[in-house]
Amino acid sequence: MSRTLVKSVCPYDCPDTCGILATVENGRVVSVSGDPDHPYSKGTLCVKMANYEKTVHSPDRLTVPLARSGPKGSGTFHPVSWDEAIARICDQWRTIIAAYGAEAILPYSYAGTMGLVQRNSGHPFFPPPRGEQTGTDHLLPGQRCRMAGGHGGYPGH
Repeated sequence: MSRTLVKSVCPYDCPDTCGILATVENGRVVSVSGDPDHPYSKGTLCVKMANYEKTVHSPDRLTVPLARSGPKGSGTFHPVSWDEAIARICDQWRTIIAAYGAEAILPYSYAGTMGLVQRNSGHPFFPPPRGEQTGTDHLLPGQRCRMAGGHGGYPGH
């Protein structure tokens, strides 16, 4: 068995981007620990990251898109292809834009698993507004969350 120690950073939702040491065996992460050389986390990991190898390889983890197959709230879904999922999303967005305008599709960011590594990964899909070119002229990506963070006293907002 080939074991390799890989230096990486946490992908989860906080600005710390803690350093991790991932033990990889045959292409799979088998354990993680904090990187003692990381300038901020100095070898510690939060409880979310401490068992990353279990969650990233969990049989319960979603690996394909799911489409609702029953009434909303019933919890019944079936797998669909990526092409079908993207086509459904595009069709729904076109319907929303036709009925309510482009501003009805507002990017929601700074949530989920987005530390510094992934924070702006969706922004290319929602470039800053350019007046009539995009149909919006006053909302910037993440604006609502930045405002809420500022009111909550989160430093740097």
